[in-house]
Parts: sequence; structure tokens; C-alpha cells
Amino acid sequence: MGWLMGVMTVVFLLAFAGFAWWAWRGANRQRLDEDARLPLNDGGER
Repeated sequence: MGWLMGVMTVVFLLAFAGFAWWAWRGANRQRLDEDARLPLNDGGER
């Protein structure tokens, strides 16, 4: 059972690294910057 925990740790570490790489790619920078500002919008389009 211990080997399964080790395998799952590696799988989740690789998934986290893949997501971090995807998020910090230059192609996603503009979209993520716009999404980060969403909570600050005043919601004027109601």
C-alpha cells in the first residue's frame, strides 16, 4: 500500500507542475490577467 501512496504523490506532483507551466505560459498571460481583475469590476453591465 505504501508504493501506491508514493505513485499517487508523483502523479499529483506532475499534475501540479503541468498546471503551473500552463498558467505561466506567455500565451495565457493576457487572459489570466483579465480574469484576475474580474472581482474588481464594478458590475456596471447589470
